[in-house]
Amino acid sequence: MTSSFDESNSPDVTLIHIFNSITILGFILLLVIVLTAWRSPFIHRTSTWYCFLTYGMIFDLANFILLGRQTGENPSYKLCLIQASLNYMVPVLTAYGGVALVLQLFFSITLTMRIGYNPKAKTRAMYLLWGIPPCLAVVIFLKTLMYGVKNPGSVIRSNSGMICKITDSVPSRVSSAFVIVAILSIMIIQVIVAITVFRHWRAFRKLAGRERDSNTWKQCTSIIRCFLFFLLGGLGLGIITGISLRKQADLPPILNARSNIITETVPLAAGVIFGTQRDILQSWTFWKKSRRLLST
Repeated sequence: MTSSFDESNSPDVTLIHIFNSITILGFILLLVIVLTAWRSPFIHRTSTWYCFLTYGMIFDLANFILLGRQTGENPSYKLCLIQASLNYMVPVLTAYGGVALVLQLFFSITLTMRIGYNPKAKTRAMYLLWGIPPCLAVVIFLKTLMYGVKNPGSVIRSNSGMICKITDSVPSRVSSAFVIVAILSIMIIQVIVAITVFRHWRAFRKLAGRERDSNTWKQCTSIIRCFLFFLLGGLGLGIITGISLRKQADLPPILNARSNIITETVPLAAGVIFGTQRDILQSWTFWKKSRRLLST
């Protein structure tokens, strides 16, 4: 079984280095943040928070596969097919991980302010929040894999050199459709959260004054960061829609490369936004802890 990997234009090596640097930096940052939160007894995060950042690491890991094979001789068909299948899978995994994250934050708000809270309903919902993102991702991966096996000639390395892809637009459109639904869902949930907080603003302010150092309040402050992070969803939605409406092979290498770089900044942005919370930053200032211990 053979396939053609040739594209007329050579990739830009400088942009490839930028892409790889963002990928590696994003993965390392997310890994450090997750390990810091997991090991520290003073940092408390929701399960979907851990899942979302882990999905971001998987997003980056998918692009590690082609490191060293992005220029020169084309990668093998099997390697390229696996990488292409992962590339259509990870946006879905990350997007629905984001849906799960904002939903659990909404549950935290209702629990904290005692607004129509139903513990049994939350327990059932949590199983769905944990299960739906990976299940959807596996379906997308397997469907893309089977499509590539049936159409081996469509599996190529992109003219950007950064990733592998399938020239037929079907996998791209399917993946993009799932991501668009997820982003719209996130925006709707955020609007509902904003309305809920606005309607119960007095209770929210009392909570801020009374429980500023509590775990529940720290979970509530994560909502602000979620709003900031998912504002990038509007930009991502436009990019995804534009690319999905036409075959990527029709795009020049420079545009493909830039769109890949923009997409790859998502895990890095998640690391910067969620890794700069006060408790995480304080856990890294080990020299201050040493001074406090010495002073006592």
